[in-house]
Amino acid sequence: NILLERDVIVEKIKSKAGKVFKPETVEAFLATAKKPDFWLDIVTNNEKRTIRQILRFEPKKASFFEFIELCKFFIYSIDFRSRYTACHSFGVALVAEKLTSLYGESEKIGKAMKVAGYLHDIGKLTVPIKILDKQGSLTKEEFSLVMQHPYYTYYFLDKMKGLKMFKEISGYHHETVNGTGYPFRIEPEKMSDLSRIMCISDKIAALTEDRPYREAMN
Repeated sequence: NILLERDVIVEKIKSKAGKVFKPETVEAFLATAKKPDFWLDIVTNNEKRTIRQILRFEPKKASFFEFIELCKFFIYSIDFRSRYTACHSFGVALVAEKLTSLYGESEKIGKAMKVAGYLHDIGKLTVPIKILDKQGSLTKEEFSLVMQHPYYTYYFLDKMKGLKMFKEISGYHHETVNGTGYPFRIEPEKMSDLSRIMCISDKIAALTEDRPYREAMN
């Protein structure tokens, strides 16, 4: 688990500043090392060939109905793994579509946001069910696994030609407007309004659903 190993690696490199590495190089590394996606890129790049093989299929034009059915397939694969998340992606999609409309965007953009909501948690397939269903607080190791799921949402959508347009809206759903979110630590000025709407939609849906560690809020 690279997110648990990074502190050891960082300390090792810091100790070599001025000896093995130029201090300015170490300083640049330390600034980059704060972002979880930097570390996930390191380990994921080794998997690119395998993932390309898995995702290889013949291109096919689909109707909007067929496309939505494909999205629902993803939802069932993701959300139905835990009874606590069985309706989560549907909820996020509906809230995102409604907030987008209230924000003054077109119906077309609203439908796109609905799709982005359907797809936002596809990276959760990398999180073990025992963590999703855990009653108490997560350990550091468990939370480091949870932190990775938006990265894999982004990575998966980036590799799918027909879904690439959703990668930032769906993949940034745990970023924050002060740049302290995860895993990309996106600077506030680089986050689109639609990405922010998705973040809010995810929070609203999550707070109004039961979780193993708390009941739903009204």
